[in-house]
Amino acid sequence: MENETIAETRKWQKFEHDDEICKGHMLNVMPDALFDIYQGVSTARELWEKLETKYM
Repeated sequence: MENETIAETRKWQKFEHDDEICKGHMLNVMPDALFDIYQGVSTARELWEKLETKYM
């Protein structure tokens, strides 16, 4: 990360923020039983893939 520009750093920070928001929205609409299972997932993509695998 030594050679990152400010623009790259901001882009990465925006991605991390947006990912947290997306994951939060997904978890927010789940029933408590599912929330308890999936709350430890680290990214929105990982959460989506786990749900897709289980329910598709």
